[in-house]
Amino acid sequence: MIPWREPGLDSAHRRSSLRRRTLVFLAGLSIALIAVDLVLLLEFGPWMALQQKTNLEYSPVGPSAVWPSIESTGPRLHQRLAAANTMLATNDLRGAQHEYLLILLSVAPNSAQAWRGLIMLHRRWAAENPAELGRQVKAYRLAIRNGAGMDERYSPQALEVLAKATSLATRAIESIRRRPIAAYVTIYVIRVGEFVRPTMADRMMHIIRSKGYIVDVAQRGSVSQVVTRPYRTRKQAGYVVHGLEALGLPATLTAHRAPSQ
Repeated sequence: MIPWREPGLDSAHRRSSLRRRTLVFLAGLSIALIAVDLVLLLEFGPWMALQQKTNLEYSPVGPSAVWPSIESTGPRLHQRLAAANTMLATNDLRGAQHEYLLILLSVAPNSAQAWRGLIMLHRRWAAENPAELGRQVKAYRLAIRNGAGMDERYSPQALEVLAKATSLATRAIESIRRRPIAAYVTIYVIRVGEFVRPTMADRMMHIIRSKGYIVDVAQRGSVSQVVTRPYRTRKQAGYVVHGLEALGLPATLTAHRAPSQ
């Protein structure tokens, strides 16, 4: 006798069996993927850690041609400049030169402060002697042309920076020496009155002008002074002082130094 089953029960049984097989398959696949990940991690993890450590340990400490990101430039530039300026102030010229080179080669190649510091450093190193600076520039250029560094710590790029800074230092000294010394002369001015209110100073100015003397109002801080035009000699100013005093006006003679025309 063949057992009879209801059609609905048989279909439900097949669906349940299919779901179980699907779940078993997915669980097995997940376990296999986890096992693969663990194997890869155990095999390559130590190598990656060693590689990262090696890169950090052997990163160059000298000038580098790799430019940093904009985000890192600000703090690094400030720290490097502070260190270099401190070394320059304490006359650690070699240390300061190294820091300025790091800035110009690896942090901020257009840093005006670093260039000024390096130029000042070379001026001090050569004792403000243009001839000595000229010899140093020639030595830098010769080393660059021959491909041989004067110092093994400095690359050809660093020598180019040093040569430029030394040339600029030479020009700075020569420009100062060629600059004409300003000549000064002594001039004499008579102060007739000093007033807090400008209107009173203007009134006094017109009164004195009516007597035939050339005076003007000059602002000196919070007060207004009535003063004469400048006189070249003390004798000329003395005549004016006597004339003003004869009119009953207070006259104070003052001497000033002014550039010659």
